[in-house]
Amino acid sequence: MGRGHFPHEGYGKASYFYHVQYADQPGSFKDATSLIPYATKPLCYDIIVFPPREGTSYGTNFFYGGPGYSSSCQT
Repeated sequence: MGRGHFPHEGYGKASYFYHVQYADQPGSFKDATSLIPYATKPLCYDIIVFPPREGTSYGTNFFYGGPGYSSSCQT
């Protein structure tokens, strides 16, 4: 999933999304401010969510991914 690296490996290794937004019913874009991370197999892949930081334009962002199948990740 992603680039094959766990999210804790960070920028340059793990895949990420920044300034996460959603479209509300009228079609206006809103910042996603309360994402709840959930991974069904964290030994295979995971997600780390970072809330917006003041003074930046990144908004809510998250790193995600993992190597997928391995000896520690049994499906």
